Amino acid sequence: MNKKLKFGIIGCSSISERSTIPAIQKSSFAELEMIGSRSETKAKEFAKKFDCVKFGSYENILDDNDIDVVYISTPIGTHEEWAIKAAKAGKHVLCEKSSTVSFKSAKKMVDTCIDNKVRILEGFMFRFHPQHKKVKDLISNHSIGKSFLFNGNFGFPTFPKGNIRYDLKLGGGFLNDCGCYPICASRIIFEKEPRGVMCNLFIDPETGVDVRGHSYMVFDDQKAASA
Repeated sequence: MNKKLKFGIIGCSSISERSTIPAIQKSSFAELEMIGSRSETKAKEFAKKFDCVKFGSYENILDDNDIDVVYISTPIGTHEEWAIKAAKAGKHVLCEKSSTVSFKSAKKMVDTCIDNKVRILEGFMFRFHPQHKKVKDLISNHSIGKSFLFNGNFGFPTFPKGNIRYDLKLGGGFLNDCGCYPICASRIIFEKEPRGVMCNLFIDPETGVDVRGHSYMVFDDQKAASA
């Protein structure tokens, strides 16, 4: 049996607490090795909650030779920094979505991982959900006919002021936080990248971040998607 992958957590976020760390602990392929936070107090609290002996700073995670993979769950605007540092430290990277704020930044992250012979994965969990596999199977075997149009919507109630989603410097905004879901789903359904994209974002004048929007994507074979 192959050894379990040992995970180091960078960022004591609500999603890591609610979903990712419990999933790691339930997995037969992974185990929780260390928890890292900017705050030693918070790292210690998380470590106690999840019965993890080792905790410390983000740098401590990268310096630990026992760790195989880092899970990055910091604000989107900081993902590039820690993904690149992790790759250079020889760690594989599981990066919470959205992976980063631009194509240029994403390419830099991927290129660094390739150069250091480690893998990187963006954490869109829905891609691996059984219901989405079922949808893909129905489309692939033509049970529901040939697909030409994808229409996706995703959103949630407004967050209170001060939430990091309203911080432009931290990569805040609707597109990176939830608009990315239907866009990603359309590419999975059509199994191609769009050859044309139009996007309309509504910017909050107070914070400078996009708070809602709409995109239209054109694919080959007369296929299109709206999100």
